[in-house]
Amino acid sequence: MSISKLATTGQTTPRTVRLLGRIDKQEVLILVDSGSSHSFISESVAERFAHRICKLKPVTVRVADGGKLTCSGYIPECQWQAQQHKFSID
Repeated sequence: MSISKLATTGQTTPRTVRLLGRIDKQEVLILVDSGSSHSFISESVAERFAHRICKLKPVTVRVADGGKLTCSGYIPECQWQAQQHKFSID
């Protein structure tokens, strides 16, 4: 798995699209980054959905600059919407 370092900090590049969206009726900022191979939720956003998080054995994720992050959970069947379009991530 890989994710761009900018995506982890919320910074944008010309390859990044910023969308205002919703998860479970809660407003979230969504960064669509063509440099990332997977979808990630920041810890601060994930805390709002703690009741839905399934714990994982920690997985190491490599960021574009070669650094590493640890992912320790996921939200199964996470549905989000932006601009009247609905998406599902598992």
